Amino acid sequence: MRRLTFLAVGLVVLATAGLAVARGLEATKSIKSVAGTFTAATVQPIGKATSCRTSDGKTLVTAKARYSGVAAGDGNLAGAITFEARIVANATDNIGVVDGKLRIHVASGGETTAKFTGVFASGKLVGFATGHTPDPHSKLFANFSSGFAPATGFT
Repeated sequence: MRRLTFLAVGLVVLATAGLAVARGLEATKSIKSVAGTFTAATVQPIGKATSCRTSDGKTLVTAKARYSGVAAGDGNLAGAITFEARIVANATDNIGVVDGKLRIHVASGGETTAKFTGVFASGKLVGFATGHTPDPHSKLFANFSSGFAPATGFT
């Protein structure tokens, strides 16, 4: 009986979440594609990196850093860019995950901000970002790719 109750509650929650997303998209007036490029090669470590060795001899590293540089492209994607990133990497195999926040100080004033998550392997990072532009009624959903090394930043 307890399982059935949990299942029913779970289905109601999922149905409500689906309805909330559908209702949120109802008011959308337009969707447009924009593009931008960025480089953030100025690296400032935040705190101390930690590492450990796995039972199979791999070295895992966790670190936080601030990367800054310049973004170019659509007006809401152009300006000084800063990434606050947390990196968890298998340094032996050069693979890992990166997540955090990005902020673009746009020329027209205000900021484009987003949370991002990505995976990297052999110097390439691929991920997804969600956030908003300085316009309070716009949202940002973005795929991104970049060259990446924790010690040298995004290229």
